[in-house]
Amino acid sequence: METSRALRLATTAMAVAAVVPPAIGAAQRVGMSQEQSQRSTRAFVQCMVANRKQLSEQYLGATEPADFAKWRDRLWDNVRCNLPGFPGTGSGFRSFTMPIDVERGLVAEQLILTGRVTPPTEPAKPATPAPYQPRWAAVTGRAPAVDEMADCVAANDPGGVVALLRSDADSDAEKAAFAALGEKFGQCLVSGATLKANRLSMRAALAEALYQRAASPAFNSTAGIQ
Repeated sequence: METSRALRLATTAMAVAAVVPPAIGAAQRVGMSQEQSQRSTRAFVQCMVANRKQLSEQYLGATEPADFAKWRDRLWDNVRCNLPGFPGTGSGFRSFTMPIDVERGLVAEQLILTGRVTPPTEPAKPATPAPYQPRWAAVTGRAPAVDEMADCVAANDPGGVVALLRSDADSDAEKAAFAALGEKFGQCLVSGATLKANRLSMRAALAEALYQRAASPAFNSTAGIQ
């Protein structure tokens, strides 16, 4: 699945905060508003990760397409979660669809917020690997430049990314967190690259980049500002 991308980023990501993201998941066979669909999808992923922490880590740790497909099937197989407060169906089942890049970001975000990994608190020591492609880029469904920039931002301002992830999606706090990261977005964009991403996609990319650094710091680049 391709990630929908609605925003053109040149040398800054300040404009990201002005974009209203699409629904993160389509709750099929259930009558839901867009807001309910977004909240229920996040609640579902939160429940799934809470019950399948190790599988979630293996899912995000896979770097080869075939290996990732295997762990993805296992992670999402027959997930059972009670979502009180959301519309139901007679059968009691809901199905969700979402782009892979958003799916991975939501899983990474939950692993960070629940303390499964501890993100770094200090910026990485500067380095200038150019070009640098994060080792997980082959399975994210994102444009390479998105993963590269997200990894650089996570390396140079991990605290800013944590603040973003602690904000509610599509809230004023989220917009403020994106604005605070705006300078890093511009500095981290590889020279000559053009990015197309919406706020939802960028949050997912940043969540995964920060998670990957926390989960396997020895294998990550010290991607510095270009």
